[in-house]
Amino acid sequence: MLHSIVVERAIVHRISFLITPWRLKVYPIAALAGLFVAVLFTVLTARDGAIVTGRLGGDFPAFYVAGKMVTQGESHSIYDPERILSEQRLIIPTGGYLPFVNPPHFAYFYAPFGAMSYNFAFLLHYCFLVFLLAYIVKDLVSLEYIDSLMFYFSLIFCLTFYPILKSVLGGQNSVLSLFLLFIVWKFADSGREWRAGLCLGLLMYKPQFAIPFIGLFFLAGYWRVAASGVLSWIIIAFGTIYFLKHNLLEWLAFAFAFSERDAIVNKLNSVSLSGFVEAFSGGASSASLSLAGIGVILVVISISALWYQGKRKRRLNELMAAACPAVLLIPQHVMYYDVSLCVLSILLLVNDKTIRSKMFPMLWLLGFTQVFAHLLGFSPLFLVVLGVYIYFFRLGWSRSQNVSMPLWWIM
Repeated sequence: MLHSIVVERAIVHRISFLITPWRLKVYPIAALAGLFVAVLFTVLTARDGAIVTGRLGGDFPAFYVAGKMVTQGESHSIYDPERILSEQRLIIPTGGYLPFVNPPHFAYFYAPFGAMSYNFAFLLHYCFLVFLLAYIVKDLVSLEYIDSLMFYFSLIFCLTFYPILKSVLGGQNSVLSLFLLFIVWKFADSGREWRAGLCLGLLMYKPQFAIPFIGLFFLAGYWRVAASGVLSWIIIAFGTIYFLKHNLLEWLAFAFAFSERDAIVNKLNSVSLSGFVEAFSGGASSASLSLAGIGVILVVISISALWYQGKRKRRLNELMAAACPAVLLIPQHVMYYDVSLCVLSILLLVNDKTIRSKMFPMLWLLGFTQVFAHLLGFSPLFLVVLGVYIYFFRLGWSRSQNVSMPLWWIM
């Protein structure tokens, strides 16, 4: 026992010697600069969106073309496959079809990008997402109890976390969802609940995340957040129907149909309970659907109980830390990009030494397990999300009962 303690202290001393303030600052900055140079070089050498490994921006053409059609006055054609294909042929040289499945109003967010050349629009979109991530890290990590040098270290950790890395380089908007949830927490935690709800309403471009959070805030007694969240979505929906002349029912039908097809095509990339059970069992069956349904019900009941018990008695960051992975497990299909939300769980409790020194690097390493999805036949990140949820749920519950909980007390 004494020998193990001595060895552990020797290892800690050695690590402390290696991790100097200079290295904590210079190495991450060098890594960030190297990553940006690589992206810049790729953009500059790309020809009409084509690069050596395929296409620049992954799924970004879907959002770019939707924004471009808005600038051309063709916003009513953003769900027309033939019209989308005719525009995407100029960007996707190998063919293929990347539909825009978000609500109609969200296409207007991409209108400024659609007014630019594709390569420059992708580069600007990349820089925008990195800026949002840096803002979150700067606000949550560079606090008085943590050395400000941790900002650079944490930023490169977040940016190279596999789901975030693939999301940002693939033109996805998972970091935007992460940012909006951070702003919702920031406003609600500081008593500005109406503003928090308005920001939560903006997240309705992914209703599978926004709706559960509205319900959770209501259960926890933050009724102003829930009310303003619903109100902001009503205003957006009214504006979409009355001013933009879009049919939301048409979008819903399109989105549901696409989600069902995508759940089959991308079952190896799904991290939801339903997606995992279907991939693991080899297909949808009555038994697998029942098992997934029971799992979803357990997650809904447990996270609802945690928030209801926390009625303004517990810090909101602990509730949010448990809710972020929970909303990934509940929907029918969630792509692994959105595991980015688990980073917010870590950052909200980054002042906890155990979470900062063990959970943070552990989550980063486990993020790369997604590369084994084709070998395993399912997304291993589902198990990561489930583990993160169980840990933060039990952490919040045990703290409410004044019971200490070690890192490995998950099951």
